[in-house]
Amino acid sequence: MISGYKLLYDLAELSDDSDLLCIRYFHATDFPFRSEGIHWNFIKHAVICMKARMTDHGVPQLKLEVCFKKILTKADINYCLEVPQAALNLPKVDEVMYVMDQKGGVWMFRASIRRTGRRYFSNDWLAFVRAASARPGDKLTYYRLMVNENRYVVRLQRPVDFRLFGRIIHEYRD
Repeated sequence: MISGYKLLYDLAELSDDSDLLCIRYFHATDFPFRSEGIHWNFIKHAVICMKARMTDHGVPQLKLEVCFKKILTKADINYCLEVPQAALNLPKVDEVMYVMDQKGGVWMFRASIRRTGRRYFSNDWLAFVRAASARPGDKLTYYRLMVNENRYVVRLQRPVDFRLFGRIIHEYRD
């Protein structure tokens, strides 16, 4: 994670059936511009979008686009994230992506390509896995923030099994 950076901590809300990131409030004094504050480049374009799109209740919204969804494997947890080949709107080779997690942390993932042509994420990926306590079987959804080319949002959900009318139901929860 970018040392000492926080972004919209406790402000982001993303439902499974929505492609909108809702920001509960925005206050200029909450966002210092020094290194111990947030990563301003991540949200400077989002502010423009927030002024343009508001919900009925006055809550700003940011449009997100799903790049890919993946159930994490043991290799993803221990080494690097293997990106599905069907993934959309990812940057070119060896470009750093700024990624916000659902808890407000900002991470820098590098998109690289193996000799076999498969894409993978490195750099802060393993630090993100440790901070999020990710496990094999967790569902990762990777979104692109529509306001800027190189800004992304990642959502991690845990599988929850429960029994309903004698059948085991698998559901993912934050």
